[in-house]
Amino acid sequence: MTPQEIYQRYGAVAYRRARRLLGDDQAAKDACQEVFLRLFRSLPEFERASPVTWIYTVTTNYCLNQIRDEQRHRKLLEANTATRPNPVTPPSIATLLQGFPEELQAIAVYYFVDEMSQAEIANVLGISQRTVSNRLAAFRDLAKTAFAREAMEEPC
Repeated sequence: MTPQEIYQRYGAVAYRRARRLLGDDQAAKDACQEVFLRLFRSLPEFERASPVTWIYTVTTNYCLNQIRDEQRHRKLLEANTATRPNPVTPPSIATLLQGFPEELQAIAVYYFVDEMSQAEIANVLGISQRTVSNRLAAFRDLAKTAFAREAMEEPC
């Protein structure tokens, strides 16, 4: 399959995934470009794997890294300026996942955003279904604690 054929066949899959995670058209287009650059650099690996799974996984990992980088950048800006984000703005996926361990972030996105089954997540990530179940439980516990702490800190 030529690079053009690969892009024509799977470009929309990568774009939809990136758009859903990043919430921005331009960021999704940039993510797609990076995903396909990575794909063409590792074409033999791509050809051995399930194409949709490979693209889905690489796109998810790239977008989660972009979200983490944006969070770090935002923290640096906040530390150097007196401005704070508008508290009325609804939280993005990036905001909700901030502070959670990386191995829990991907599973949470697959499960809660993409509504994948635990078996599907295990298959995509190459881990056992039991590990997925344990990590989802850990995510829920951390989320409950984080939301309870945030509710106590909010002014009335």
